[in-house]
Amino acid sequence: MADYLLAQSSVLGSMLISPQIVGDVMTNLQPEDFTEPMGQEVFLAIRALHLAGEKIDPVCVLNQMGGPDPGRRKYLLALMRETPTAQNYREYMDIVREQSRLREIQRAGLALAGTDITLETAREPVSRLYELMMDRRGVECVDMEQGMLDFYAELERTPRYLPWGLDFLDEGLTAEGGDFVVLGGYPSDGKTALALSMAYAQAETLRVGFFSLETKTSKLFSRICSMVAQVSSQRIKRRELTEEDYFQLERKVDEVKKRRLSLIRASSMTVEDIRAYTLAHRFDVIYVDYLTLIRAPGKTEFDQATYISKALHQMAQDLNITVVALSQLSRPEGGKPKPPTLASLRSSGQIEQDADVVMFIFREEPGLLRSRRILRVAKNKEGETGQIPLVFRGETQTFRPDSVGIMLPRTKEEPQYKQMEFGALEDPGEDTPEEFRKN
Repeated sequence: MADYLLAQSSVLGSMLISPQIVGDVMTNLQPEDFTEPMGQEVFLAIRALHLAGEKIDPVCVLNQMGGPDPGRRKYLLALMRETPTAQNYREYMDIVREQSRLREIQRAGLALAGTDITLETAREPVSRLYELMMDRRGVECVDMEQGMLDFYAELERTPRYLPWGLDFLDEGLTAEGGDFVVLGGYPSDGKTALALSMAYAQAETLRVGFFSLETKTSKLFSRICSMVAQVSSQRIKRRELTEEDYFQLERKVDEVKKRRLSLIRASSMTVEDIRAYTLAHRFDVIYVDYLTLIRAPGKTEFDQATYISKALHQMAQDLNITVVALSQLSRPEGGKPKPPTLASLRSSGQIEQDADVVMFIFREEPGLLRSRRILRVAKNKEGETGQIPLVFRGETQTFRPDSVGIMLPRTKEEPQYKQMEFGALEDPGEDTPEEFRKN
């Protein structure tokens, strides 16, 4: 008997010998993992008994399969006879899962080799191929003993949370793989510039992909050069660089080349396309600029935003990466523009629900070109919230905390969940705009 068939029969035999392992097997294997029709039938019968809370033994399984039958009875007896021991059922499961994945890879490959394949129809099998090549389990179960062992093992490890390039965020956010982060802002308030600076900082130690659905990669790279070398972006655009500018750019060439940051022109991409590209390049962090430009099913903007948010959140968890999605907010109609809040994400409430972290970047004085920007952490599932003023230099696309400013208290608007604040916030003082001193 082939090794993979022996592994399949050994898994089934182990469940008949030791029914206590059935729950573990059911969370790791599916009927299609078994190639023999009779094997699938036995698996389904055991699963039905397990879900019904019934006793599991060869007689009960035989009855669940439709009653006494010489062929079925002989098959069940052979399963128990040929199973060496139930103690190694996990190893048997690993073999069954590996062979099942291999068969799916072969099917996806055959689909790609079809004569009627097009670039559009190839997207799904290609995406599926990348998923299958990553050996990940869909379900993870840890009992208290194992959980305690893992916990103490983790305490021995120095945690490495995602760097952001701003002390305010580095100290307050514990974002890591699996987290979904949303950065929202009104048009022209600097969210893309801020996202690029964050991505550049993270790319020193991590593989980062920046998916731009609106801006050409050449323009993004030009912004990065302006930011890193502190050279006027306007002089770069107009090709009016000075000798000093060239000197500054030359000094930063090696630094820029070492950053593991990839800029991807992603116009017309779907979430599935982004997922496949991310898998192929093994990114640790991806940025999506911006969320609502992704192609998605749905008749309304609400339906599309809901689908995209769920899909990006699921991607972060499945691939164990950090997904940072930019969200362009619509300016309030009429009246004085107000600082954005979580309610500003209402193109779909799903975005707020899915996000582990929500940040906003906005002008302290709306309409004033050289206004300071306020960076607000409005939601942080595993940490603190708060806000800080930033000085934004549009010429060099850079942000820095205001050296003469202080951290501002967050607004009185509270989410449904209770969170801590960033440190002990000082009195805002008389120089702080009225809208913030009232909070």
